[in-house]
Amino acid sequence: MDTKLVTILRGAVEAAARDDGWASMSAAGSAAKRQAPIDPRNYDAKNFPALFAATGLFDIVKADNGQSYVADKRNKDRAAKPGG
Repeated sequence: MDTKLVTILRGAVEAAARDDGWASMSAAGSAAKRQAPIDPRNYDAKNFPALFAATGLFDIVKADNGQSYVADKRNKDRAAKPGG
């Protein structure tokens, strides 16, 4: 995996993360696009959720309301689940 891409994705999750350590997927994708002109399709992913998942570096959870959340697996201080 491209180390620059990983740095951008991790930075995006960190920038968009709430107090519980989780970021909404849409906020994380927007933050990534603000950092660099990223198109997930350039990395064989159809969208940002697929790109975050493809790295294997993030935990992704779909909440009961259908909203997806993403967190850096390295973040040991985060809640076990979004809003938790």
